[in-house]
Amino acid sequence: MQRSDLPSGHLTDTVSPLWAFLRRSGEDGPVEVLGAVALAVAAVAWLMMSLRSARVRPDHAATYLSFGLVVAAGALAGFCRELSWGGIFGWSVDSVAQAKVLSAWVVGALVLVALVTWVKREGDKTAGLRAVFGADFRLILLALGIFAMATLAEKHLLPVPNAQLLEEVLELLAYGTLAAAALRIRAERRAV
Repeated sequence: MQRSDLPSGHLTDTVSPLWAFLRRSGEDGPVEVLGAVALAVAAVAWLMMSLRSARVRPDHAATYLSFGLVVAAGALAGFCRELSWGGIFGWSVDSVAQAKVLSAWVVGALVLVALVTWVKREGDKTAGLRAVFGADFRLILLALGIFAMATLAEKHLLPVPNAQLLEEVLELLAYGTLAAAALRIRAERRAV
């Protein structure tokens, strides 16, 4: 790494390792791998939150379970999209295509189960939605907004240098926010 790539000043020696780490972060780089890990954590956290909330709020258990399944399915879809199947497992192009199709079916099945569960088992759907979409929903909206900015960076619609790095960092932030939302809701439900 050249000194000209780094900010000037006495912090250069401290910043250098972090700067080198971030400069390597592109497709399949360390930040994208951390993003995939954050998505896996988010999927598990949403499933755990929905199960806990269903026990704590049995009057709207179907809505909590359904909502948790849909968000977990979205996180799983993102994980499967971010994962470089061929690079990690050494799979052929055909095997990677089959894994992506299988993961799409699994995500679709989770969403379908969530919708059927909600429609058949939730008595007062409006009250159930109000219970789920309280103040906690703001973190999910924040995650979606950050992800939208990452998509703009990915499509080079933001006039910034190193848009690919910005995309990966924003995706990691969005996925972490999604996981944090589930953990926050779960912690609030645990206190009840």
